[in-house]
Amino acid sequence: MALGVDTYAANIVLNLKAQYPGITLECAIPCETQAVKWNERDRDIYYDLIAKCDKETLLQQNYTSDCMQKRNEYMVDNSDYVIAVWNGKPSGTGNTVKYAKKKNRVVLLVNP
Repeated sequence: MALGVDTYAANIVLNLKAQYPGITLECAIPCETQAVKWNERDRDIYYDLIAKCDKETLLQQNYTSDCMQKRNEYMVDNSDYVIAVWNGKPSGTGNTVKYAKKKNRVVLLVNP
């Protein structure tokens, strides 16, 4: 549920639900205050997606320096396949790709 690729992907899933009713959308939220400092438009998009999802998983109440990585690990741990939009540079996405490979997940990399 980060800004950018996560919200684009969530919208794609929601659009595909009409054609493929078995598809579900789970929103993995790192902390309750994730969107507090975002601008109003981005917050509206975020909360609209959460309202439309099939399952909302809140990983922890308050922000900590590792809550985003905990969210990423939760997503990997609950997936068979990982699609990552990543440019190969050190980042949270890079850490998640490394974690997914360590967990023997099938990883599809998309270079932005």
